[in-house]
Amino acid sequence: MSAHIYAWVKENNWRASVTDRYDKTRLPVGDPDCKLGAGRSTTKELSDGTTEEKKELIWGYGTGVAAATALSMAMSC
Repeated sequence: MSAHIYAWVKENNWRASVTDRYDKTRLPVGDPDCKLGAGRSTTKELSDGTTEEKKELIWGYGTGVAAATALSMAMSC
């Protein structure tokens, strides 16, 4: 399970005029620790049978949770 935490930067605001909004080498001034990543993604099937994937790019943080169901697996790490 993972969650996306949006950074509070103007690059995530669609109404703000920002040049090179998704340039990984230009970190946002408001939060230089955040990273560029993909938020939500949707896949749409077109009438000709092909699929089109749309990804939402955001500046922010990603979190992840790992869980083990057996005690021996958790102890071996």
